[in-house]
Amino acid sequence: MALKMRFLYYSSKAKIKAMADVVKQEFDLGQNHNAIDIIPPAYSCENERLVILAVSGKGDPDDIVRRFCSELNKKKAQNIALLVDGDEKTELTRSNIGINPELIASPQDKQPDFDAFWEQTLAELAAVEPEYTLTLLEEHSNDVRRTYRVDMKSFGGESISGVYVEPVKPGKYSTTIYYMGYNSDLYYQHPSSNPEMVEFTLCVRGQALNEPEGERVKWVAEGLESKESYYYRGAFADVVRAIDFVCSREKTDISRVFAQGESQGGALTLAAASLDDRFRAVAPSAPFLCDYPDYFLLAGWPGDPIEAAAKEAGIRDKVKIMIGGAPINQEFCEKIGADKYTSDAASAADAAIELLA
Repeated sequence: MALKMRFLYYSSKAKIKAMADVVKQEFDLGQNHNAIDIIPPAYSCENERLVILAVSGKGDPDDIVRRFCSELNKKKAQNIALLVDGDEKTELTRSNIGINPELIASPQDKQPDFDAFWEQTLAELAAVEPEYTLTLLEEHSNDVRRTYRVDMKSFGGESISGVYVEPVKPGKYSTTIYYMGYNSDLYYQHPSSNPEMVEFTLCVRGQALNEPEGERVKWVAEGLESKESYYYRGAFADVVRAIDFVCSREKTDISRVFAQGESQGGALTLAAASLDDRFRAVAPSAPFLCDYPDYFLLAGWPGDPIEAAAKEAGIRDKVKIMIGGAPINQEFCEKIGADKYTSDAASAADAAIELLA
């Protein structure tokens, strides 16, 4: 399969060069003598469909790599794949490369009953007595701060939990709520790490402390048959219950309540700030599932479990699955049973209108 692409590397390792040769053969790049090159390449990238950057090393990347990456733009490369062969301290292993990401915009698809739906959800949450219960965790406490497991009731009477840390000495303190990533393990804050702060890590329903024994539930597809029963309706209510809890505590300065989270936690942070106005500021990172249609275009998961759940619930014909982008083609679309393939976001918008017509 011929593809207009470049494989550029900055490494002396034989395995990186061997990988370049495999890519060259697999994608029939032999006719283009510039397809495989070092960074910086002898010939500049020009309207490449895909540029693969393979870098190895420890610590921060060399200035040569930094400079080359900073000069990439949409005219040079439509898509970029970054391969880093290094340790976890390498800066690039903690980074993503994007081309004008600030220009990414997804059209709002707010439904007519959106506001009424969430007003009703919050009203039902408020009607549930929280029944806060705190259990001291001696192994995570010291003379600076005390750590507690918190159990409470949330939307629909569901039991949820979290870990709460507060200073021993009296006073009002800045408070941060941490919303966890999807399927993340619980992290206990060290009692001496932030002595002048109250911290609360929430475990939404079914996850972390609340996860039932046995087979793990695919939360993203749970209750998909109805907006009333869908998992994230309850999970979004849980994030508000967390705010209720910290604001009920004597040592919380309610004028300085903050929230942060990454991945699913980033999405929960945004949801919490949208549904409640008690935050001073929020810091979402890499928010997950903030744009379902585009997300399904870019990644195979969680589209697969959602489609399977839709089939099981008998509503697959009401759900449209679209995929696209440089690594995917029409054959792959047909293989996984998706409804539509498009090569880019612009054509995806038109295709979506056709599917929903």
